[in-house]
Amino acid sequence: SIRNHFAPYFVKDTTVVNNVLAMLRTRFHGSMYSIPKENYTEYRNKLKAIYEQGVISSEDLEKASTNKSRNIKLIVNNVSSTESADNLLKTTSAYKKLIFGDTLPKEIQHSLRLEELIKPNIRYDAELSQNSLNQELEELSTSDGIVQKGQKIISRGEIVDYKTYQILQSYNYEIEKRTDNNKKTTLILLGQIIF
Repeated sequence: SIRNHFAPYFVKDTTVVNNVLAMLRTRFHGSMYSIPKENYTEYRNKLKAIYEQGVISSEDLEKASTNKSRNIKLIVNNVSSTESADNLLKTTSAYKKLIFGDTLPKEIQHSLRLEELIKPNIRYDAELSQNSLNQELEELSTSDGIVQKGQKIISRGEIVDYKTYQILQSYNYEIEKRTDNNKKTTLILLGQIIF
């Protein structure tokens, strides 16, 4: 269940849009065609909007689709937020959005090599995703069954059924875990006193 609802981590590279806009400026100014400034401004604004929304590769989008909710954790400038993977653009969709309603002749579009201006700026962070998933799985309680303070678990001579066995196993696990933590705390305290 945790794996089904786990939101993998993705990182937004904010430098991609600046590099792409610099390439666009160079291509417009270096073009052998006379291109109106309005077209440059239109492309620049479209690219800013596209990269603000986010461009992701098909392979990384598949990794975002592994959970049922299709949510991802998107990290932008070291700040994480939950986003829907459905809001991201694949490279092909981003290119179509860039050229939609374009008034430039096709030969000028081809000379500007607009398809090269669409690069993923959202990438999957496998290491962070795996570490986060492992942490969530470790925090999952392995105890099964609830016992109130002072409640009798089993009486002498009573037959142990599956439910009672699970409660006893959980109780034993919790006792060992607490004892282990107490031993560690004692050792740490002893080490601090010595040094």
